[in-house]
Amino acid sequence: RAQHAVLFFIPHSSLDKQDETDLIKTTFDQVKHLNPMLLLTRSDEVDATIRRSPDKPSADIIRLKQQASQVLNIPVNRIFTTVNYTGEKQKTFTIDRNTYEILDTAIGIAEQNYINKYPQQRTTTSPSLASATTSTAASSVPTP
Repeated sequence: RAQHAVLFFIPHSSLDKQDETDLIKTTFDQVKHLNPMLLLTRSDEVDATIRRSPDKPSADIIRLKQQASQVLNIPVNRIFTTVNYTGEKQKTFTIDRNTYEILDTAIGIAEQNYINKYPQQRTTTSPSLASATTSTAASSVPTP
């Protein structure tokens, strides 16, 4: 089995700790060829409004992502903020949609990495991995 996508989950507070950022940079560099994603957790501690509208980041959240990009030398388009269920008593569409969009991006990256690694496996009749999340044709996708 081979990795096709890498997701790093780190609390936003790690950005202020040199030893942690050094470790993250080193680890990130080791898998850079897979276009890893960085997911900042506990972002609601920076701005609580992200819980209501994760798709409309505030200026504070945008600054947080820019800080992560600068500190870790990671492109900002590979940095996401996660919103966990904490005190909610029922499902929240905006939180679920944010999680879905992160996973959809990860699946797209995995698909592209798979195609790059196994170009001979790709045929015009094979369904894409990205569409496998919404299709029952997922079982026909070749896996290494």
